[in-house]
Amino acid sequence: ESEPVLAADATNADLNLIVPADLPDGPWGVVLVAELLSADEKNVVQSAYTAARRLATSK
Repeated sequence: ESEPVLAADATNADLNLIVPADLPDGPWGVVLVAELLSADEKNVVQSAYTAARRLATSK
């Protein structure tokens, strides 16, 4: 899977969380990070982070 790239003016997005099949059971912390790239897409201009959330695994 490649990293999703969104338009700079995007206000909403749906993302898929891919979890390894052998991930041990238990609560896991998840944080999403968004990076605004320069016009040439080589440098990060700004970053934003969500608050950490706990997700439980289920099989």
